[in-house]
Amino acid sequence: MDDIVQLNQDYQILVCRLCQAAIRPGSSIELHFRRQHQLKGQVLKDIKDYYGTLELADPKLAAIPEDNSEAIEQLAISYGYSCNACRYLTIARDNIVRHWREAGHGVAEERWTEVRLQTWMGGHYARYWIVRDDSDSNGPSDTADTADTTSRSAMDELIAASQARLEEEDAVRLRKGDLKEDIDRDSPWVKRLGWVRHFGSRDLINIHDAAQWLRAREVTGRSAGRQEDEEAARKRLLLSRLGESFN
Repeated sequence: MDDIVQLNQDYQILVCRLCQAAIRPGSSIELHFRRQHQLKGQVLKDIKDYYGTLELADPKLAAIPEDNSEAIEQLAISYGYSCNACRYLTIARDNIVRHWREAGHGVAEERWTEVRLQTWMGGHYARYWIVRDDSDSNGPSDTADTADTTSRSAMDELIAASQARLEEEDAVRLRKGDLKEDIDRDSPWVKRLGWVRHFGSRDLINIHDAAQWLRAREVTGRSAGRQEDEEAARKRLLLSRLGESFN
């Protein structure tokens, strides 16, 4: 039965190994395993007969271990947050953010610390305490968590710096040819026309030359058209005079 249920001798609390949470004594033992884990038959009877006769503590009311104590093997470990201004513990980031705002702790650079938490029962009966990190043999989990947070902060700063550098390089690349043509991409007029979005990083000098060629072709076309119209008018006049000469 030890792989299903186990008694914590230090606190006289019964712990379900299947869901890694404590069970209230009395009829709750049978109800838990029957409803939550669908146990029946001899296995369920043995659990009820053995543990139902013991004087067990109620995990809803029992004392909890001190913070930074060794983790209880049978219980689940959750990653959560510890308020740096009071002893508020939670596994939800939204809760720690709301707690700091509503508690009126004031302004602080470090408002909470990431910690490892345990509780006898979850849900509405949750009462958390901080447990040491198994990999930290020199002290409580605060030290390891602080170092981990510092490491992540340094990495975030490095990533932010890299992104800023890439954005700056993109800005330089997008302004290619601007100085030569005196184009100001930041002016309201340029933004309203949408040149930056349309031309992107293409060479503005080549675009300017192409536009000049099209403009010259258009002017030449108009001039040729006018010349053709004048020639046709002269021909019509000559034909008219020639016809009049036969009258």
